[in-house]
Amino acid sequence: MFLKALEIQGFKSFPDRTRITVGKGITAVVGPNGSGKSNISDAIRWVMGETSAKQLRGGGKMENVIFGGTQQRGAMGFASVSLVVDNTDRRIDVDNDEVTIGRKYYRSGDSEYSVNGQNVRLKDIYEMFLDTGLGRDGYSVIGQGRIAEIVGAKSNERREIFEEASGIAKYRYRKNEAERRLASAEENLVRLRDILGELEERVGPLERVSKKAKQYLELAERRKGLEVTLWVDTVQKARDTVREQQRKIEIAGADYARAGREIEAIDAETESTRAEIEHLITEADRCNAEIRAITEEIAGADSRIAVLENDIAHNDATIASLKEEIGQSGLGREAIAAEVRGHGEGIAACERQAAAYAARTGELEALLEELQKSLHLTMLFISHDLSVVRCMTDRAVVMYLGKIMEMGPTEHLFGAPAHPYTRNLIDAVPEPDPDCPPKESTMIGEPPSPMDIPGGCRFHPRCPYAKNVCRRAQPELTDLGGGHFAACHFPYACAGVPQTEAEQ
Repeated sequence: MFLKALEIQGFKSFPDRTRITVGKGITAVVGPNGSGKSNISDAIRWVMGETSAKQLRGGGKMENVIFGGTQQRGAMGFASVSLVVDNTDRRIDVDNDEVTIGRKYYRSGDSEYSVNGQNVRLKDIYEMFLDTGLGRDGYSVIGQGRIAEIVGAKSNERREIFEEASGIAKYRYRKNEAERRLASAEENLVRLRDILGELEERVGPLERVSKKAKQYLELAERRKGLEVTLWVDTVQKARDTVREQQRKIEIAGADYARAGREIEAIDAETESTRAEIEHLITEADRCNAEIRAITEEIAGADSRIAVLENDIAHNDATIASLKEEIGQSGLGREAIAAEVRGHGEGIAACERQAAAYAARTGELEALLEELQKSLHLTMLFISHDLSVVRCMTDRAVVMYLGKIMEMGPTEHLFGAPAHPYTRNLIDAVPEPDPDCPPKESTMIGEPPSPMDIPGGCRFHPRCPYAKNVCRRAQPELTDLGGGHFAACHFPYACAGVPQTEAEQ
């Protein structure tokens, strides 16, 4: 056995990977002081398991063996040393002609040992070199100051050196290891005796438990036989149940077939119903078209009625003027009477035309009502004629400048209007009784432009009941009960309902 090569990287003064081939014979390393000669022997001791940084001249810290860097080169992160030993004589207990021992140490404190590339423990390295003359405690590697240490060593220390040299150190190591194991075995024996004593104390209770266990096994065997008998009986009952279920399945299959035939009949009836529904939908579309045409005709009739009413009012004014002139002058009565008769004929013609439009409107209203009832339609009716709205609708909505002023059931809204604007609209509807004079409007001025809507309540410039709050804040729709809503700070003020001091 002899040293063949040494490979160093990052260890002390060797930052680069350096391989030193030794071989048989004597190899000398020379150089001036500080060239790193001693670091070679330190590397050999370090790779063979030296754990004392002081022995390696590391200043007490193992990380000092890692190359610390210079001005031209940065520090290394690890130190690595590999030792190649010839083992052809099998001095080392490894089945290889060449053994490579490696050690790597990181600045984090982690350390790795390896033999022929396989990770091992430091203990394995130490046992491998026992009685070989190598190893961290061997006599073959003597560092600086070690000779003086050997000369001045005590007798027991010299004895260890001689034992290592004579090859009996491994027996001392094995003796110490055997004594340690023997002490551990004696401790285990004491523990076993204690456990045995505890177990002997438990023998009696365990015997009783054993008897109970035997009795349990006998009873369990009996239970097993009973369970088998019960299982056989259950299987027989299950077979009877299966036969009964099969019979029920056959009956259900017949019912299913009958239900299938009924479903086919229902499908046929459904198809007929679907065709009828499609016909009704077509009829509803036609009715909707008629409704739209009628609505347009009603709107045109409303316009014409308004024109006729205007003509009537103009003729009434003309008649009144003529009567006044007749009273003042008394002249031309015959001509005036003729003119009056002519205007009267025009008025009569207008009244006949208005009556015809009214009759037509009544017919259209009746038709719409009939369509709604027969087809269960929901209609949205938009009109200026409040008399038609009152006659035809269930609910009414009153708007002013793009905002809802009041809405609710038609009869409730016409019977007790809560908003002054609604009240004025209802009062403007002409009465059929000629002896009933028209009601005077309480609205002030003209409607404002939709491009310049007033702040607060948009009706307040024309409302005779407006207060300061009406000019500041816009009222929200308030539920007055029974689905009747009004956007007014003082609902029913137009009906003479007294106001509180806070409202005034």
